Amino acid sequence: MKKAQITVEYIVAFTIFIGVIGYVYINYSRSFQPFLLETEKEEKYTEAFQISELMLNGLGDPTNWNTLSLNQIKRVGLSENLNKQNYLSQQKIAALQAICQNSYADAKRLIGSEKNFHMFIFSIDNSGNRNSLLSCVPPNIVREQINVTVKRYANTNNGQLVELMIQV
Repeated sequence: MKKAQITVEYIVAFTIFIGVIGYVYINYSRSFQPFLLETEKEEKYTEAFQISELMLNGLGDPTNWNTLSLNQIKRVGLSENLNKQNYLSQQKIAALQAICQNSYADAKRLIGSEKNFHMFIFSIDNSGNRNSLLSCVPPNIVREQINVTVKRYANTNNGQLVELMIQV
């Protein structure tokens, strides 16, 4: 047997091996992109739900943040009472609306989100009509490939049914 001879069987086996590797790589790379998109969607959903939970059931820090100046507020929350879930303070909603109108960056910092979000609160009357109580959106709206919306319902301290909508 001579040195450095390549047989036909070796070439066929090597070609089949490269073909299988190529097939596996192509199929894997096709399924990887939807996996990344789904992961990003779940991450955004978690962020939106966390913001909604902090707004609906958090009092804020300090709890009377709506009566303080901006530099004294550590975190905002819209809950009226820690013992009642999904029971919001109309005064805290109005105070957060004022913060959002003045500076979205301050609102984002006080809510504790790293991602841009859109927050809306609508009062719902007996006929199902919606009236805007709060609108907090970034100054420059960027359209992204994946957007997630979380809607939750609560009552206010004056008996109104409200819808909280968070979009991330």
